Amino acid sequence: EFAMDVVDLITHKRRAARLWNAPAVVAVASGSGILQCVNYGSPARTPMQARIQGTYSKATLLRPDAETVSLKVARRGSTTEVMIPEVHRLATIVFG
Repeated sequence: EFAMDVVDLITHKRRAARLWNAPAVVAVASGSGILQCVNYGSPARTPMQARIQGTYSKATLLRPDAETVSLKVARRGSTTEVMIPEVHRLATIVFG
């Protein structure tokens, strides 16, 4: 209920970030093209889709438990979308 209330308040078009296939992951996006993802559940070993406001041409995935990875980006109107391969506890995506 709370999540739906927040979406209604800020509207779909103004959400800073959105995740799919990430039931226990909380995402926070900054206006400078950085998306922080914290996983409060079991390690997410299947890819999750993430979308951030803004149009970017590249994205880099940083995780404390794995190597840095360049992600393929897809532009969707005024947003940019990536697939995050897996998140154990923490992931940072830097868009540029």
